[in-house]
Amino acid sequence: MKIVIDADAQPCRKEIIKLAKARGIKAVSVMSFAHHTEKEDGEEIINVESEPQAADIKIMNIAQPGDIAITQDSPLAYVLQGKGVITINSRGFLLDADTARGAMEAASKAKKSRRKKTGKIRIKGPHAFTDEDKNRLLTAVEKAITGSHI
Repeated sequence: MKIVIDADAQPCRKEIIKLAKARGIKAVSVMSFAHHTEKEDGEEIINVESEPQAADIKIMNIAQPGDIAITQDSPLAYVLQGKGVITINSRGFLLDADTARGAMEAASKAKKSRRKKTGKIRIKGPHAFTDEDKNRLLTAVEKAITGSHI
């Protein structure tokens, strides 16, 4: 088992790596060169080109059944679910095939709405990342490690 982190936009990367190290689990952060950061103790960093979907493709290739993936990318989560990877979003919610598909549909509707010049649907961004989100994420990762996520 390893933890694969979609690290381009992961606010708790350091905390997840610390948790993985304490449990003796390998932590792999996949990020583009544009988001490169210093390596944490116990972390493996894989840098990819700053091309669209480059990090997602790398994550798909390295994730194995039984691994844990942390990503906010719903299409990536959907693919990883099919591979038997435990997928958790950045706010600590376990993503199964249904929730990932629902998130993809919502994103598709929002994208279509933004393309309309006179669309009446107001699209807001995500709310600010809170301590509650952070705690939920770390608890979800801990549960996934111990197998109590189901």
